[in-house]
Amino acid sequence: DRVFIALHGPGGEDGEIQGLLEWMKIPYTGSGVAASALTMNKVFTKYVWQCNNIPTPPMVLVGDSEDYRVVIEKMGLPLCVKPTNEGSSFGVTRVDDWAQLEAAIANAKKFHSDVMIEPWIVGSELTVGIIGSYALPIIEIRPKLGMYDYNSKYVKGSTEYLCPAPISDALSSEIRAVCLRAFQLTGCEQWARIDLMLDKQQQFW
Repeated sequence: DRVFIALHGPGGEDGEIQGLLEWMKIPYTGSGVAASALTMNKVFTKYVWQCNNIPTPPMVLVGDSEDYRVVIEKMGLPLCVKPTNEGSSFGVTRVDDWAQLEAAIANAKKFHSDVMIEPWIVGSELTVGIIGSYALPIIEIRPKLGMYDYNSKYVKGSTEYLCPAPISDALSSEIRAVCLRAFQLTGCEQWARIDLMLDKQQQFW
């Protein structure tokens, strides 16, 4: 009667299975083809958010002739290097000095040919679930070792989740409202999850 989609990554989240199901005229859960394709791509999603004043960090796409020293000078350190079309933190590297950058880019390219660089936001990691037109209470994510990587996400006991997150009611309301708008701007439907970083100045990204 209806397909319940619980797939991760390319083929499952990027509009491919959604397109197949629409061609077969089978109803399915979650967002449609266009929203799924858009939000699987971090760059395209960022463009939509930037045009609508959703706070998202600046970004540089890696090109074959890119002068990476200029990137560092522009953004400062540390940096976040990641593939544009992946999930589960595959290919994500924190870069603290110039010597690490090329290896980080090579690692990201193992997962996708397109690579992006952003400032590494130091602070609290938050996530907000969206159900329909309602933003759920904010969760703070506290990995026990290092960054919130694949192991921290999928190995039981590796991460502590605080719900509701220990932030003020006013900030919580603002974050949830912005997350709901971010969800709606991309054309998502039914449910999604919006991830954020809350920096030391209490600015969320």
